[in-house]
Amino acid sequence: MASKALRNEIDTLSRDISVLQALLKQKQSQLETIVYPTLSLPTEIISTIFIHCLPTKPSGPDSVNVREAPLLLMQVCSRWREIAVSTPELWTSLVIDANLRSDHTSDITTTWLQRSRSYPLSRMKIVGPIEQVKDFTVLTETFRRHARLFRSLELNLPCDSFNKLDAHRLDFPLLRELSILASAPPADADSLDTNIDMFSSVPLLEQLHMYILIPPVFVGLPWGQLRSFTGDAYGLPDCIEALILMPNLTECTFSVFHNIQGFNPGMFSHPGMRSFTLRQTVADGFAARSSEILEFVDFPNLQILHLLGVKEYEPSWSMGAFFQRATAMPHVKRLVINPQSPEQGSAELYTLSRPFSNPANTNLSELELWYPAEDLTRAFLEDMAEKDDFMRGLEKLSFRCQKSRRLTDAISPEALVEIAAAQIARRRTLEGVAKLGLFHVYAVDDSKVPMFLTEADLLPYKTLKTEGMDIYIGADSEDGHNLFELQYRV
Repeated sequence: MASKALRNEIDTLSRDISVLQALLKQKQSQLETIVYPTLSLPTEIISTIFIHCLPTKPSGPDSVNVREAPLLLMQVCSRWREIAVSTPELWTSLVIDANLRSDHTSDITTTWLQRSRSYPLSRMKIVGPIEQVKDFTVLTETFRRHARLFRSLELNLPCDSFNKLDAHRLDFPLLRELSILASAPPADADSLDTNIDMFSSVPLLEQLHMYILIPPVFVGLPWGQLRSFTGDAYGLPDCIEALILMPNLTECTFSVFHNIQGFNPGMFSHPGMRSFTLRQTVADGFAARSSEILEFVDFPNLQILHLLGVKEYEPSWSMGAFFQRATAMPHVKRLVINPQSPEQGSAELYTLSRPFSNPANTNLSELELWYPAEDLTRAFLEDMAEKDDFMRGLEKLSFRCQKSRRLTDAISPEALVEIAAAQIARRRTLEGVAKLGLFHVYAVDDSKVPMFLTEADLLPYKTLKTEGMDIYIGADSEDGHNLFELQYRV
């Protein structure tokens, strides 16, 4: 009897314990909801928040970083891991460096792309000799299976790796952007003369970026459909060949290196070009001589011309001849000129005054000059204020000046601000010319010393602003550097 009563008491206590445990779990859940409100959010909301946690670009060499989303999110708790794995948008961008992960590249790529499911892949970048990775066959099969979802693809590979990939049939029906960089020359130099055909099926491709060692002939592409092209560290013959291959090109950027001695293709006209940029790069210790191409090209419908890091400004050189051709710039609306270095370029900018007065260039409405010499600046502003045939269409004028006085002939931003206001006011009263509506002065320097401008210096600009002008005087906030704090926004 005593035994039965004891068992009944144990059963009662067990039931009480179960009730209390359930109550404890309920209270604990309520507490966690209060302390950690994210736990009460619906899965769909958490998933959306996760997507906004993605970095714009990897802070390390590739995407495999446990300190960044999406891998970071998977380490918080089991629920977050489940949500992250089941959110395909978190896995639609992958940068993988095979040099760092040769033993795991195939596994990482396969798992990552599987989690993206059937979502279009916004970015896929592979770096390194992928044919040396473990399970290369698995990697290429994964690459082939998901190629139909790529929208943007970047391949930074040795030349011989392209040939390995080319052995596999690939279709890229969604691909719009393609970047190809050869990180090492081929074992057989003659292999650059043969086409790789892996990109023959790219019906939507419009943007192409090709880097050093990759001439156009190396890649079989539907060249006629391309609209935007960048050729980095290209030889002059390759640049001309690229322009010939792409008659529908509207936007092009080159950094042009050595010319072949005696190479003279004659004048090539590209009527479809709307935006053309020449920029400065350095490869194997040599600086680009990008302006050389201007001797051989004509863009009768060009609207935007950026000359960044160019070297020669003398009229007898390519750039001066280009400016003075009546057919070179009749429709150009925006012109940016940035010399290769302030020390080499600023003093020679005075040679540009002649094409500014060319009647064929009256459509130029926006001009940006970097590191102008003081003599040029004064002469330019005087002509602008007094001559009704000088850049008749000019509406926006910007200067980027060196803040430091390392350049004895370059105008400082303070000196420019001091002399420009009166000339701008006079320009706005000229008849037969467009009314100047924007004037910006940016101080470009690696120091944190602010410009020194008095209230008297700024007063004329405040008056111009009240008349509707867009006035900016301060730090160059667009060049990507931490300069000094903005001093004046009038």
